[in-house]
Amino acid sequence: MGSWMASVRGARFSARGPALFALLALLALGLVACGGSASTGGSDEGSSGGGDGAAAAEDSFTAAYPTALEAMQAVAEDCMPLGAGTGGLALADVPSNWSFTFYSPGKNMLYIVDVEHGAAGEPREFIEAPKGTEITKSIDPATIEVGAAQAVAMAREFGSQSGTLPKNVLVAGSFAQTPQSADAGTDIGVWEVTFASGTDLADAQAFTVDMMTGEVAAAKE
Repeated sequence: MGSWMASVRGARFSARGPALFALLALLALGLVACGGSASTGGSDEGSSGGGDGAAAAEDSFTAAYPTALEAMQAVAEDCMPLGAGTGGLALADVPSNWSFTFYSPGKNMLYIVDVEHGAAGEPREFIEAPKGTEITKSIDPATIEVGAAQAVAMAREFGSQSGTLPKNVLVAGSFAQTPQSADAGTDIGVWEVTFASGTDLADAQAFTVDMMTGEVAAAKE
């Protein structure tokens, strides 16, 4: 699978299921197989922000990441960012709430940090990582050239050339890779932007946006 969307498209959102960023973290560590189904956070986990006109001007992800990192470093100084996502369909193109996953090699643990309206919650343990987990490739989210809001605007412009896209949007990205996830075709350094009318993703249209170059493409099936 070249994209986690192959796992997500057929799944329904569940308020009690793991959020999309958690799925990304599992894929990053090669802990789940590609091609299966998975639940993600409910649509109420997303949050509205600015409208289309503000998408390129403000980026809640860029502002949220340092806050999440600071909170995580207070728990594990060796933390490594794995992925981030809005966790559910947001009702605008600039979601204000984000969830981040971090990996601590010293603690063999994956953590989740939520950032809501600029404020980070307490890091919480998500799942124990296999001992000896090796991150073979990674990017620093602080160096990303194309933020999430800009990626949404670019994906919408690209997709609209073929027709009208639903308003609601879900955004996620992966920052780390292991040998297992590389073999599975999991991509890092790419935003996955999905537009859909409802949480069943029945009319979902997904696109990838390179975090550095801004290159946009239809997400692989």
